[in-house]
Amino acid sequence: MITEPYKKDRYALLRVLFTPHGAHCYNCGVPLAPYEDIGESSFLCSECMKKIEPLTYRICKRCGAPMPRHHEADYCGDCNFEKVNIDFMRGAVLWNDISKKLVYALKTDAAREVVNTMVWFMKRELRAMNEETEVVTPVPTFRPYNKSGHATFIAVELARQMKLPLSRGSLIKVRSSEKYSAAGFSGRQEQAARNFKVIDKRDFRGKRVLIVDDVITTGNTMNACAGLLKEAGAEFVMGISFARVAYRLKEIKREEEMVAGAEKKEPGNRD
Repeated sequence: MITEPYKKDRYALLRVLFTPHGAHCYNCGVPLAPYEDIGESSFLCSECMKKIEPLTYRICKRCGAPMPRHHEADYCGDCNFEKVNIDFMRGAVLWNDISKKLVYALKTDAAREVVNTMVWFMKRELRAMNEETEVVTPVPTFRPYNKSGHATFIAVELARQMKLPLSRGSLIKVRSSEKYSAAGFSGRQEQAARNFKVIDKRDFRGKRVLIVDDVITTGNTMNACAGLLKEAGAEFVMGISFARVAYRLKEIKREEEMVAGAEKKEPGNRD
């Protein structure tokens, strides 16, 4: 009998049964070669890896959301939390068609090998951030009968590769967020604060904590978790995710095209 995860991904069962780990690109299906800088076989071929877009735009100093160049403030305004708990958060790549596909693969549990590719991008972003952390903890998933969520798989691998202690199970999610997206921004903040709980403060007391998730949308979840961790005694809390949603992406890219067009015309104008 085919289980639910494989119904959602029509090719997942075939990959599990007939291909070894890292044999073919998850996106286009071509044979893969190991990436020397990743250390293990990637989940994507080199061409598909190039389609994952890093956040090279100007970003909000608090939530890491891409912003237009002409935005005067250091903060985007979309992360206007009632109480700012997190020191800052960042996404490693932009939320686009291919990064969305990788996150979907992880969430369905049909292709957990994708974690290594995600962690490669996240480690690159963490090196650029150059912030010291002492413990890694995932944003927990509400699973009463299964303690492992999709962010946990990322956090386990990230902590292993960075050789950092992992806190797993001290920060928990106590209720589901089924109507999360329909609550509005203020409603999301209130729900996020109620949905999580710290059950063992010893893991975080006096430490610099790194919260790990797969995607940052508004940042409410990470900010709420950071508030609980600081109440538990954490000294510093920052967040890292694989992907970051950009709500102003069309405006940002239109501005980039205008700037690029102006730069091309500039030499001719001087003549």
